Amino acid sequence: MLVAPMQLGPKEHAVAIGAGESSANYFLGILMTGDDSLAEAVKNARDKAHLTSATMANVFVDRHFFCFPSCWFPIYRESRTTVFGTVITYNPDEQK
Repeated sequence: MLVAPMQLGPKEHAVAIGAGESSANYFLGILMTGDDSLAEAVKNARDKAHLTSATMANVFVDRHFFCFPSCWFPIYRESRTTVFGTVITYNPDEQK
């Protein structure tokens, strides 16, 4: 997998291109299930890369909604947040 070039510090290493997703369902504006936050989508991307201590850079965020009967006055709404970016890990400081 090709990792996009970017400016990194001496302790930062680009590991992989990661993608994550979070979703939630609402009925009459009340959260029924899930969490569609950006933090949950980034956490999902880190979990897929098996790096819980990593972070992401160059992140692109997509939000998609499905609303019934319309998004202006929804009875039911499904929200999905998707993130794409470069997963970065850090070396610990060896000399203190």
